[in-house]
Amino acid sequence: MKAVVIGLGVLILVALGVIVVTVASRLESGKATVAAMAPAPASPGTTAPTLGAGYGVKDVEIPPGARIVSVRVVGPRLLFDVAGPGPKRALMVYDLDTGKRLGTIEWAVPGQ
Repeated sequence: MKAVVIGLGVLILVALGVIVVTVASRLESGKATVAAMAPAPASPGTTAPTLGAGYGVKDVEIPPGARIVSVRVVGPRLLFDVAGPGPKRALMVYDLDTGKRLGTIEWAVPGQ
């Protein structure tokens, strides 16, 4: 019985050591994982998609009393569905490449 308890204790210590070594090696290689996620260069004869240069932080201004119902990405556009105030609704369209507001489509919902 003593041999079984000692054997199981040794197995627990070995398993704990394996877990510690695995966690340490994954933390150490975490930097390599981030670098591996970078996009690969385009193959010769193909064109890579171009991304916008960035536009920093943009404020989306909505009317007082209004609320954002949903946000969707459709292709290179960001769409904000805005409700209110009152029966008014609006769809605000932004360009994801430049961050510029492309326009707003407004309508009223009858009966509200």
